[in-house]
Amino acid sequence: MQLDQSNKATSEPSEVVSRYLEAIYYMWFEKEPLRSARLADWLGVSRPTVAVGLRRMARDGLVRMNGRKEIELTPKGMRSAESIVRRMERAGGEATVTSTPGGGTEVELSVPRSVP
Repeated sequence: MQLDQSNKATSEPSEVVSRYLEAIYYMWFEKEPLRSARLADWLGVSRPTVAVGLRRMARDGLVRMNGRKEIELTPKGMRSAESIVRRMERAGGEATVTSTPGGGTEVELSVPRSVP
């Protein structure tokens, strides 16, 4: 659980945690190896940045590392990730995942902007 600017507890993951959960979910769905270095590649961030994020997510009960040092979503993490994906789909967004052996994986997310 995190605190928002008014110091009230919120149950929604932060934007960064949401990105991590979404990436982990799509990696799992595509049967990609769920290692922190691979997640860093997916997100386009450094490995130390991912390590810090995963520690926080583990503390919050969203992920755990298995005996092979692979990232696993906990039941709570899976529920959160699925919720994020469903909300994106309800907003008319979509995700395209392209994976090639030795060539990496690319995830393209698109959500239409609402016009005020």
